[in-house]
Amino acid sequence: MLNIRCITMQKNETYLLDAWIKYYAYLFGIENLYILDNGSTEEKTKEILSSYIKLGCHVIDEYHTHEDFENKGDIICNIIKGWDQRDEYDFVIPIDIDEFIILHQDYPSCNKERIHDYFKSLIGVQDAFIMQESYLNVPGEVGFFSPICVSKCFFASKTIDSLDRGFHHPVSKYSSTCKNTQLGYLHFHNRSFKETVELAKQKLAHRVDVHNLDALKNYVGAGDHLIKYFLMNEYEYYQLYRNHGNIYFYEAILLFISLSIDIEAVFNGKYKEIKPSHDTKILIRYPNIHNTENYLFGYFDVTNYLFMNQDVKEAAIHPIQHVCLHGFVDEKRIAHACQSTISAARDSFAEYLSNPNDLYIFNLKLSQLK
Repeated sequence: MLNIRCITMQKNETYLLDAWIKYYAYLFGIENLYILDNGSTEEKTKEILSSYIKLGCHVIDEYHTHEDFENKGDIICNIIKGWDQRDEYDFVIPIDIDEFIILHQDYPSCNKERIHDYFKSLIGVQDAFIMQESYLNVPGEVGFFSPICVSKCFFASKTIDSLDRGFHHPVSKYSSTCKNTQLGYLHFHNRSFKETVELAKQKLAHRVDVHNLDALKNYVGAGDHLIKYFLMNEYEYYQLYRNHGNIYFYEAILLFISLSIDIEAVFNGKYKEIKPSHDTKILIRYPNIHNTENYLFGYFDVTNYLFMNQDVKEAAIHPIQHVCLHGFVDEKRIAHACQSTISAARDSFAEYLSNPNDLYIFNLKLSQLK
């Protein structure tokens, strides 16, 4: 089996830290996990780190300042270069604590064997590698993700030259170009609204006065993607990902449960099991353009969607991302690629269910989708 290392930097991440270790230990072995602790103060986080150190996880605690966090790209790059001088490994993945890699071919998958087989196909390539497809968790809704395209990277051993703080722009010693891959990642960026705003304050406090709305509105620089959270209320926050299509990634839910990952903590929502009846296609939901209070559900067929939409085939966008962000509003586009026979009230998927039985009724009907 390939020797694939994962390295991250974190501070006080508790449930995400536990999930990250369990997930990557399952994929690559706990002995291949390296965590730079950026000065954690919460006892629960310290307990998690201590317990996994005993099992073989590597925890490095010398990088504990905010300056270290700002320089994490250079720090991790130098650590990897040190490995290249003395260690034998095949690939290294610098990845944030809220990011979980997946295979992304026609459909997303977290199957361990398929992921390893794909890495084997990359042996000998000396370009820096790019993971393009990403899925943001929909806050408060266990299992639902919103597709986006934000690149992350990884390297073959002994190829790294430089790495930025966000792990978006890798440079190989041997090539000026990057190789796009069929790997992607789940990004658990979205927390509860309260936690999201608090984390945004912590990350921006060293750069701008977070108590001054005018200063926030005019700020341009590192972390400016967080400004929007100060300018919205809780309802607006939860609608960010509900006004377009989402996927339901049941395979990931089953794996997380089998690994004893606290999915309600990771997703910040209550778990109501939805059992898709089709295991070779992805279940998507999207707003009903004729009744905006409802979602429509169906199994998405990538091949049919590309066949019926040549412009999507020629564009640099994955069909799942296209149908969720754009195509769902055009019934002609999705007519043969997503047969939607079931609808459900959008409010029934809120974090606090006004009528929990709504989802129960929906679960009983879902098996009708073929």
